[in-house]
Amino acid sequence: MAKRAYPRRYARAVFELAREKGELDSWPSDLEKIARLGEDVALVAWLESPRFPFEDKARLLAERLGDINPLALNLAYLLVARGRLGMAGDIADE
Repeated sequence: MAKRAYPRRYARAVFELAREKGELDSWPSDLEKIARLGEDVALVAWLESPRFPFEDKARLLAERLGDINPLALNLAYLLVARGRLGMAGDIADE
């Protein structure tokens, strides 16, 4: 149960934000893009490594995610900063 609590909280926050902004239609595809990044074990390990500066990680995320909602990109940044990119798929599922 505790394992699902964090993704559920993030998903709830994303839903509320998307609803508030009137962007419910665009978020599922953006979350899927982020979730696909979270499936790449080597990429997640690099992004969560403290040896690399966040600016490099942010640049790579922006390049890999392409044209997504800026708030979704901020979510990806937050997940990386907190070492939780691997739960992106669970957030998308919620």
